Amino acid sequence: APHMASMALSQMRGAKQAPFWVTEAQIGRTAGNQRKIVEPGTVRLWSLQEMAQGAAGISFFSFRTFPAGHEHVMVGVLDDDNVPRRRFFEAQQVATELAQLKRITGQTLPFSQVAVIRDFKNDWAFEDGRFAMDFRYMREVFKYYRSLRNASITTNIISSNDNFDTYKLIVVPSMVLINNDVVNRLKTAVKNGATVLITCMTGLRNDDVKSFGRILNASVEELAGIEMEEQHALIGTETTKLKLVNDTATYTCGLWHDVFNLKTATAIGNYDSRFFKGKPVLTKNVYGRGTIYYVGSVVDENAASKMVNLALNSSKIKPLVVSKNELVEVTEVAGEKGKFVYVINYSKENQFVTFNAVMTDILTKESFSTSATIKPMDFRVFAIK
Repeated sequence: APHMASMALSQMRGAKQAPFWVTEAQIGRTAGNQRKIVEPGTVRLWSLQEMAQGAAGISFFSFRTFPAGHEHVMVGVLDDDNVPRRRFFEAQQVATELAQLKRITGQTLPFSQVAVIRDFKNDWAFEDGRFAMDFRYMREVFKYYRSLRNASITTNIISSNDNFDTYKLIVVPSMVLINNDVVNRLKTAVKNGATVLITCMTGLRNDDVKSFGRILNASVEELAGIEMEEQHALIGTETTKLKLVNDTATYTCGLWHDVFNLKTATAIGNYDSRFFKGKPVLTKNVYGRGTIYYVGSVVDENAASKMVNLALNSSKIKPLVVSKNELVEVTEVAGEKGKFVYVINYSKENQFVTFNAVMTDILTKESFSTSATIKPMDFRVFAIK
């Protein structure tokens, strides 16, 4: 899915919240595990995605295929014989198109009202599997990032040290190590009207991997509006049922189970199996002028998407361009020359997107008020009229 690449690019951009270079862009077959064939047109879309995500420069690696050595099997823009072929001409086309877009838009960066916190110290804390053996921190981060991108929401990946003030929605996936500075800044953001979505295992330990002398950090409990009673880890092959309030569908969760009582929060979803059947697992809490959503287990993608959509509704965030297909990625960007929206169609069929504002295709100059078609393996960049 394109969202995995955009999350990696957002993470690079998030290091300084500034334009960056992609210094080893893939042009074709690599040396080693090749998961997919790089089909004609793919490199073009990858390059557009990189530019949309804030890349100021893209350098293909390598320019010419190596005749010998460690990476001799990996192809370059040119083959060993130095004869220009399809890859060369695709790179040439990409360079021309990116230069044309850059002249119109100038340097841009994604414009986002939503952030997902990704913390490197959590990688380390989860590494030995002691909290839950089959839990993978980056899968949990990606699950919520993907749900946001599937809702056509441009999303930043940030550190817990970054400024929270500019965001209407902050997602905090399984931030097992937390400190008072982070919690206090989250409190301030929510009091001032932001929405925060917190998932299980957040606030179990301090930065030294030491408990707070209680099951869960007191401030995280206060934000969530709950009182923790018990916590249960589980291997990945076992699942637990979950039901949302006013929803007949059954969802699943697993790996970790918070069992808690409601204080100021209200239940959105309850466990539907095991001894804690009927106990809340998904909650909503009003705090100051803002809202906290709490997810007390590692829930499936459908349940995560439901929670993300509730949080987006609370935040009153609406994308300018809406895609219903995961293979069509929408990215809102801003720069000195205004605001633009990249829409990239990675699928092999025509795709339709709808608009929440009047848009103009910056290359064809066509104007759209309700919807537009994006051709297969193609893109459009819109300006807000």
